[in-house]
Amino acid sequence: RLGINSKLRSVIDQVCTSNVLVNLEEFTSPSSHFDNEAFSEGSILIANRLADVQTNLMRDSLSVFDARQSFGQAMHTLQD
Repeated sequence: RLGINSKLRSVIDQVCTSNVLVNLEEFTSPSSHFDNEAFSEGSILIANRLADVQTNLMRDSLSVFDARQSFGQAMHTLQD
């Protein structure tokens, strides 16, 4: 398990879950998957989600979960 402690494992799980949920919650959104050549829209979506990450990290400790969620969503779109 590479010596990953339970806190880090929890963070990784949160990001991965948010990544996977994009397929379930945004399956009809071309920009979320770069479908139908939605490159501009997909790029904007990634930039917006990464901006959300920064905003949430700077807000307060309760917003860290939201930052992880936005990061996972952005990584899904980037992977597609």
